[in-house]
Parts: sequence; C-alpha cells; structure tokens
Amino acid sequence: MVNCISSRTDLAPDFAYINQVRFVSSPTELATIMAFINEFLDIFRDKDVKKIRIVFDSVSTLLMYSNLKTLYKFLHVLTNTVKSRNAVLLLTMEEGVHDKIEISSLQRLSQGLITMAEGEIQFNGFSRKKFQYETQDNRIILNGD
Repeated sequence: MVNCISSRTDLAPDFAYINQVRFVSSPTELATIMAFINEFLDIFRDKDVKKIRIVFDSVSTLLMYSNLKTLYKFLHVLTNTVKSRNAVLLLTMEEGVHDKIEISSLQRLSQGLITMAEGEIQFNGFSRKKFQYETQDNRIILNGD
C-alpha cells in the first residue's frame, strides 16, 4: 500500500503489515508515489506473483493537489507501467466533483468505465450491459445474466 494521506504514527503500533506500507508525505509527490509502485511491482515480479491488481483510491484526491495536465502525465506513465507488467489498474473517482474535461481526459487513459449507482452497476468499454448488484460481507455480487 502506498499511503499519501495518513502517516506511520496514525497506525496501531502492532499493525501487522507495516512492512507492506510506504508513506508519502503529500499527494503532490507523484514521483515518489510512482517509485513506490515500481518497488512493489518489482517485489511481485521477483516473487512470481500472477494477477496483480492495483487500486488507486482516489484520483479525485490527487486532483485536489495537482493540476489536470500534471496528473494526466503521471497516470499515463502509471497505466503504461501497469500494462507492461500485465497487471490491472482500477482508478476510482468521486462522483459529482469533476468537470467534463477532467472526466473525458482521464477516461482516455482507460480501457473502460465502471459506473455504480444505487443497486446498479454499468460497464462501458468492456460491455454496455447493466447489472443489478448487492453487497454482502464487503463483496459486490452481480445479479443477472
């Protein structure tokens, strides 16, 4: 985990996974974030980890600290790095806080868009089909065909 918001002192003293967390002092330190992501990708490669999944929560936070052009360049490098490692990257954005230019610019970097609304999830780019969903035990369960 790369943590850009809290600090090491915010974690419980006996936090079991502290060696798996890298702390960045500010969300503006995009080069440091990228270096830590590369470090983790190298560790996964050395351990022959398959099916690497990276969740970036949230692009909205980074947009509060950086301008769109800078963030676009960072995410362009990130998406290409992830793709070259045969990993999957999920970028999240908060709904209702971005203008159309930000959304369309960042959407160009993705292979698809997942939109979630109350009880419904829609995939664009992969498929245009809508599904009903429910959550159980911190899992999303898709219903239907």
